[in-house]
Amino acid sequence: MEYLLLAIAIFSEILATSYLKQTEGFTRLLPSIICILAYAVCHYSFARCLMRINLSVGYAVWCGVGLVARIS
Repeated sequence: MEYLLLAIAIFSEILATSYLKQTEGFTRLLPSIICILAYAVCHYSFARCLMRINLSVGYAVWCGVGLVARIS
């Protein structure tokens, strides 16, 4: 279950980051709402997964997979 939460955190962080530029300084409503909700889901699910996964492992996986997914 904790790795599913980590995967949700990674996916929602990628989604939020991709919508961040489209918000144009949070002046456009729909991209801003999507971005804010995706970041909220990301941080909530990441915090929940850290209850069972070691912080160093969770953060390394979150950053590593997030970087690789955004680059490719």
